[in-house]
Amino acid sequence: MNIVWDIDFVYRAFLIFMRLGALLFSIPFFNSSGLPPMAKIGFALLLTNLVAVVLPEHPALPGSALGLVCSGCNEIMLGLFMGMIIRTAFQTVSMAGEIISIEGGFMRDNSFDPFEQQQGTAMERLLYNFAVVIFLTTGMHLEVFSNFIKSFEVARLGQWVPTAAGIHGLVSATSQLFIVAVRMAAPFIALNFVINMTFAVMGKAVPQMNVFIISFAVLIVGGLMTFMMTLDVTAQYVITLMGESARNMLLLIGAH
Repeated sequence: MNIVWDIDFVYRAFLIFMRLGALLFSIPFFNSSGLPPMAKIGFALLLTNLVAVVLPEHPALPGSALGLVCSGCNEIMLGLFMGMIIRTAFQTVSMAGEIISIEGGFMRDNSFDPFEQQQGTAMERLLYNFAVVIFLTTGMHLEVFSNFIKSFEVARLGQWVPTAAGIHGLVSATSQLFIVAVRMAAPFIALNFVINMTFAVMGKAVPQMNVFIISFAVLIVGGLMTFMMTLDVTAQYVITLMGESARNMLLLIGAH
């Protein structure tokens, strides 16, 4: 296939790059500061060129610079909207890690993650990185890029307008963030309750016992054992979250 580098092709590639760049900016791992900026730009340009070649749509070139800016902003807004849907799944996993850290006695291990340029507990970073590994190894990233290409059939270049149904769907998905996170951390919440109640009774029965120190150690050991026993269930939660977010990315932008 011969590529004709005319003004229409450049304009089409520009709009695709705006949508793709905004999407990659919102997706974890791809937006990480640990990746070289030139690698991100190179990947975005490569995928932009591949999509621009096969995309049959030829949007009309705006007659003014203002129209060009508005079309670019429209694509950025759409890319951020799709990326926010994907990011919600990762934020759910991070919140679950925070709850697990609180309930499992892991709050004292706060440290700075140089790859993500943010501070958090070890359990939160572990679950977040676990979600990233599942996202890449199960092919969810391929589904995201596949739906990104299909998005040009649902939302034409430079003409997408957010609908009330799409915004409501995004708000609904975001509102479920805390509920799903609590479900993922439910075994640790139950463990914390049982251990605290047990040692509260033991503290009354045996006043000489240093309940605080012993219960804290038991809570950490129990939290680690619970994490190992529930790892497969956690993985299923993460896979379900990633799959739903990838599907919702395409459904919500075309919702009416």
